[in-house]
Amino acid sequence: VAPTGYGKSTLQNAVKFYGIKPIKKLSTRIPRPNEYDSGEFIFCSKNEFKILNNKNKLGVVYTYNQNLYAVSNDQINETISSKKPHILTTSSIDSALKLKKLHPSHVHLIFMDMPFDYAGFGLEMRMVECWEKLKDGNTFLIEKTLQNTKHRLNHVIEEYLNYKNNSGYADTVLNGFTIKQNIEQLLDYVYKNKLK
Repeated sequence: VAPTGYGKSTLQNAVKFYGIKPIKKLSTRIPRPNEYDSGEFIFCSKNEFKILNNKNKLGVVYTYNQNLYAVSNDQINETISSKKPHILTTSSIDSALKLKKLHPSHVHLIFMDMPFDYAGFGLEMRMVECWEKLKDGNTFLIEKTLQNTKHRLNHVIEEYLNYKNNSGYADTVLNGFTIKQNIEQLLDYVYKNKLK
């Protein structure tokens, strides 16, 4: 669990090489460039998502930035049955706490912490990607991007404060200043606790 821009996806992709598989989230948001191959999300329409949810196929469901997210109940059960460590990243503290409540002996809440200004760098890189798409000078798109950026920054600040207020629920906190340090701390926690 960590706020937007803290490097959750980077951490998740790095620990694959140590045998810690990602748990794919179902999402209704539009994929970022090259995200189809990342293995972190299964993308679907809001209608498809609602159909699965109405059939009770989804575990903890949450909304973030006007998009729906969940993990399927089948995937949760398969992960628990595999008896191998997996990683599920989220910015939603509430959904992480609900998942822990449903599966207390199988879910470990691991929070990522770092100085807020460092986290802003990750968000800034995402904004640069947006600006690259706007090189044609379309003023409507530029105005829309500025509005979205303001909304996202306000949301990140709220997320950060919520995270700080709830970090006491964590089983452990990764507090490295680099992704490499967080990877080392995560692996140390997984292997010391013999997580499955």
